[in-house]
Amino acid sequence: MSIEWLQFGLNSPRWATSTETEHAPALGDYREIPIIDWPQIAQFDPLFQGESIPMNEKILCPLSQASAQTFALRVIGDSMATPYGRSYPEGMIIFIDPTQQATPGQRVIAKTDKGYTFKELAEDEFAELYLRPLNPNPAYQPIFEAHIHVCGVVIGGFQAE
Repeated sequence: MSIEWLQFGLNSPRWATSTETEHAPALGDYREIPIIDWPQIAQFDPLFQGESIPMNEKILCPLSQASAQTFALRVIGDSMATPYGRSYPEGMIIFIDPTQQATPGQRVIAKTDKGYTFKELAEDEFAELYLRPLNPNPAYQPIFEAHIHVCGVVIGGFQAE
């Protein structure tokens, strides 16, 4: 069975009867987007002017607000995993839209002096933006830099069982 069949009722296996999939949503309701590797983020950054890169892996994105530039990433590490509220554990697939304007409180992919990272965009009492990990472990510290560039806003995610 495919993940698409289990999650959305698409690409049903041969043994499935028509009554099991007749109420499945149409493929047109979803956008197929690439799942990229972290080193490829630069090519999806709106500031990047290079040539396109080949996409080997794709996933269906069921979010209606996803633009044509939306892409997916697998979360690496546990800085965005938290025991309470929305958590993003390692291996989760997140959907990123580089066309959306980021506001404090949203989860974003951002470029810092050290590279690209996945954090929550936050604002301090002086209206200065910084990046905050969700994990309360003291090993994960906020990122305060003068030149944080937000590359995309996380608009959703998928976590397999």
